[in-house]
Formats: sequence, structure tokens, C-alpha cells
Amino acid sequence: MTRRAYNPRTARLAKIAGKENTKIRLTKADREFLSDLAKVQIISATQAADNHYAHLKTQGSRSLQRLVDAGIIISRKIFVTGQGQYKAYEFSSHEMAVAWGGRLPSTGNSKSDYHELITSEAYFRLGRPDDFRLSHKLSKSDETLIGEYLPDALYTDQATGELVLFEADAGNYSKQQIRNKTLSWERRGLKQTWAQPEKVTSRIQKNDNLKLLIV
Repeated sequence: MTRRAYNPRTARLAKIAGKENTKIRLTKADREFLSDLAKVQIISATQAADNHYAHLKTQGSRSLQRLVDAGIIISRKIFVTGQGQYKAYEFSSHEMAVAWGGRLPSTGNSKSDYHELITSEAYFRLGRPDDFRLSHKLSKSDETLIGEYLPDALYTDQATGELVLFEADAGNYSKQQIRNKTLSWERRGLKQTWAQPEKVTSRIQKNDNLKLLIV
């Protein structure tokens, strides 16, 4: 029997994943999860349970497994020193990520998986801003406005309409690194939001133009 194409996107995704015979209908919660995943690249199981599947008794575990089985996303464990393991989800392939308007996490020497999870947690704490854009999506005009130090993301404050720079610190920024970035952006009159864990090398000092999230 030919698989029913519930919409062009799911049919294309199934083909990309080599799962043409997988029958899946995406719920509203699934679509919101995948849309957010495209924005932040990685989402933990806890974040998904709290922000997408809180209405379900299974807290999304079955829904997410359906997306894994369909070849749309994959799950993996992220170990954080002193905190244990996080279960996290990302798109199953570059092609799958592009189909949803996103990309795979680009972690390495400068950005860890934990750093990316802090970024996604901040995204949800900020109310999932519609125009939340990671650094790779910044335009040339954005870069000119921001100056020497590019932030991890940009978004618009929904209450004031002001542009806000977002930076995540996984806890290892030195006092000088923080000073260099915050002062550079302050001199340009730009508002900032920083996210840090409980334990850090140097704590951000809040002010009227700098918001701090402890995640």
C-alpha cells in the first residue's frame, strides 16, 4: 500500500530518511517542536516535555520516539560534568534540518553541546521569540550594527520592540572575556541578555541594559 502523503513536507522527509513506508501524521505539538528545533538546533527531553508536550501524560516521550522512528530526528546523550546526562534531540541529517529551515548543531572547540543546550533553554525562558536568530543567520547589516564581537543570537524584545543580543556562557568565560563583549555592545547602545549556569568562573553583573538568566 502506498503511504499516504499527509502533506508535502512529511512525504519529502520520509523520502530523505529512507522511510517511505513509515506512516506518520504530525500533530500541532510535533510541528511546534520541529519549528523550535530549527531555530535552536538542539532541544533536551525536559525542554520538549515542558514546552511542547506538557498536555500529554507521557510528556512527549512517545511523540518524540515516533519522530525518531520516522527518521526525522535522533536522540543522544550529552554528559555535563557535575550534572550528569541530558537526553537531547536534533535533526537526523543535514538534509532533514534544511527541510525544516534549520541545521545541525555546530559544536567543537568554541561551542559545546552544553553551551547549545543553555542557548535553547534561554530561548524558551524568553518566551520563544518569533525572530530568534542564531549567529549563522545574522545578516551583514546585523554584523555591522553589532561590531567586533558577534553574539550567539539576536531577538526582538516583544514588550519594547528593541533589538537584544543574546550570549550564552557555559560557565568558563573569564572576567576579561565577559568585559570585552559587554562593554563593546554597551558602547553601541545595544541591549543584552546573557545566560549562565549556577557555577561559573565569573558572574555577569546585571544592569538596566543587561539581563541575566541563570539556567
